Amino acid sequence: MIKRFIMMMLLGALILTGCAKAGENAEKDPLKEKGTEAAIEKNEGIIFYTSLEEAKAAAGGEKKFLFFKTKEKPIMIDLYTDSCGWCKELDKNTFSDPTVAAYVHKHVIPLKIPADKDPYFSKKFEVKYYPTILFIDKDENEIDRLSRYYGPEEYLDKLKTFFDDGKTYGNMKSIYENSPDVDNAGDYLYSLHERGMYDETLDVANFILKSAPSDTNAVSVKFQVLFGKQEFNNEELKNEFLSLAKMIEEELDTRYASFKISYCLIISSFYYSEKDFSNTLIYTDKLLSSEEIIENPRLLPRVRLLKVNSLIRNGDLDELKEFAEDLGEKEVAENFIPWVKKLKDPDMLIRFGKFEEAVGNILSQINILWSQGKDIETGSTDLNIPNDPVSGKKLVYRCKLNEQKRPEEFIIRTPSPEKYNTKGLSFDIKTGKLVIELK
Repeated sequence: MIKRFIMMMLLGALILTGCAKAGENAEKDPLKEKGTEAAIEKNEGIIFYTSLEEAKAAAGGEKKFLFFKTKEKPIMIDLYTDSCGWCKELDKNTFSDPTVAAYVHKHVIPLKIPADKDPYFSKKFEVKYYPTILFIDKDENEIDRLSRYYGPEEYLDKLKTFFDDGKTYGNMKSIYENSPDVDNAGDYLYSLHERGMYDETLDVANFILKSAPSDTNAVSVKFQVLFGKQEFNNEELKNEFLSLAKMIEEELDTRYASFKISYCLIISSFYYSEKDFSNTLIYTDKLLSSEEIIENPRLLPRVRLLKVNSLIRNGDLDELKEFAEDLGEKEVAENFIPWVKKLKDPDMLIRFGKFEEAVGNILSQINILWSQGKDIETGSTDLNIPNDPVSGKKLVYRCKLNEQKRPEEFIIRTPSPEKYNTKGLSFDIKTGKLVIELK
């Protein structure tokens, strides 16, 4: 929640200060500088265009492209942001892969666009997540998209599914609508889910499950979508989600073995949102015993932090002290580890958790107000600053924006640090973390 707030502030500032039209950010064309053929021969990874106009010109070749009834090649647009860790992993692991690069250079025109600086495509195609890779024709009609990190082999398989097998979103939709059966629905289901079309995905998943109640693909996709919708105030949807969870759990090590990590990540997050921290800890421990998580530099810190937060809210001081031995300072609040080691009262952990929740609630308000263009500076009548959850005194909030509408000053802190056995407890917008001042 805290990191999402910072991202929104930065994105908002960029939008408010103006953005270039797509393609205007490129001064040089890397394909012209390095040469496409030379790059392919040397297997240097994908060489991207950075100019939309250059990419469109390259896409207008005379050679007929596979199953497309057109003379143009599709354009593959990598939409990334500077703050997106998975975007960097995609560059490092996937786009640098020689086999992926060779296929891309042969079949599509690669274009790279920084979405935080150039939001043209993100707005036009309603992109919600990064990284997103769009595939369009030269007239900017969408062919399909991929909306998460893919390793080299998985990414190549996806490209071959699109361009060798012709299983793009448009094709799958047409086939399913003309002949709605379970076999046709499977491919269409994945395509809908990839695009974040939750309601349509649920409709197709339910269609499949009506005929095949134990279809593992439909069950796992529906489970993910119900979690993604986060509508658990609706008891019917919540019970449906838990029913699917029970079904998956019973065969987690057999039929759903390939879905096990994703399942544990989702169900642990669900229990945490329900404030069921004991069950959250059961699944974080399962994840932390998995080599797949241990060797994943992106997921490991997130799972460890989820465990830390659950231990805090459960007041499990002894276990937290033991777990803290393996933590790094970057993973938790500033000075959190030495503070925990000195603690004797488990209630202080619960108090700390309540303060963190109060800060999160303020940041959620600010996100909404920021997106609506409303005032978030000190004294704003739109912002409801709560009381300190322990002392009952009003939390200290100060915010001042500069001419570019970026935070020049931003403070959230407790007026009663002694209630937390600290000299000071506050939120630092620069790091996106809480800061503990030790006594």
